[in-house]
Amino acid sequence: MLKFLYKHRSHIVIIIVFLIGSLFLIYKHSNTGSKQNFKNLWIQKSIYRVWEPLQYCLTCILNLPSQGIYFIRNLESLEQQRQALIRQNQLLQFHMEKYDDLKNQVMQLESILKVKPALPKNVQIAQVISYDPSVWNKSCTINRGFDDGVQVGATVLTTNGIVGQVIMVLKHCAKVLMLLDPRAAISGYDTRSEVIGIAVGTGSTQMQFKFVNANESVQIGDKIVSSGLGGIFPRGYPIGTIVQKSRNSNNLTQNILLDPEVNFDELNYVFVLNVN
Repeated sequence: MLKFLYKHRSHIVIIIVFLIGSLFLIYKHSNTGSKQNFKNLWIQKSIYRVWEPLQYCLTCILNLPSQGIYFIRNLESLEQQRQALIRQNQLLQFHMEKYDDLKNQVMQLESILKVKPALPKNVQIAQVISYDPSVWNKSCTINRGFDDGVQVGATVLTTNGIVGQVIMVLKHCAKVLMLLDPRAAISGYDTRSEVIGIAVGTGSTQMQFKFVNANESVQIGDKIVSSGLGGIFPRGYPIGTIVQKSRNSNNLTQNILLDPEVNFDELNYVFVLNVN
């Protein structure tokens, strides 16, 4: 604003001088007689016609600082409102995610409660409270332990299939080795052809179905369930689906990959079935 006034100072001085002169003429003519006022009426009208736009421009220039301050205050208010809306949006997203999580938990509990009557009486419901942070070690911790009657070797299930086996028990929690872990192995069979093999974890998102003869009939899409052999895992619970197969280089066995039936990334509530 100051730069503008300094740059056009000469024009502003001329306008001010003209305005002062106009005001002087108006004042002078206002003090003369009525006849002279009537004769010089056109002079006053001319002065007013020139004065009116100049007065408007001068008023606009004088109002610029106050308008600028008002504009800046409005910008600050708008920025505060924008920040408030951003915070409200983030809070809403948080509540939506929390709602979706609670909804999934309720759905899992409903499915568990529907399945539980068909399971053995010694089954317990537990909640997964943590995962092993290691990349290769696929294990999790549940909120049931010695005080709840959980034993080493207990089978852990969901409504979709077998999760794994309890390998360590503390007073109020237990560690579960999941089927994806390379150390995990479970005997299973093909529900279509009844071919038996061993499902072994790979440390990733799939499992291998090993020790299947090259001449045995297995097809992509076949379901593999637990066989119960060895007495470690109960019979008939889903393990995975065959998604890939090929002959081994020795032409004696087959290389078979399974997609697990259980979604290990979204474990929440599980069943714990003790060995006895």
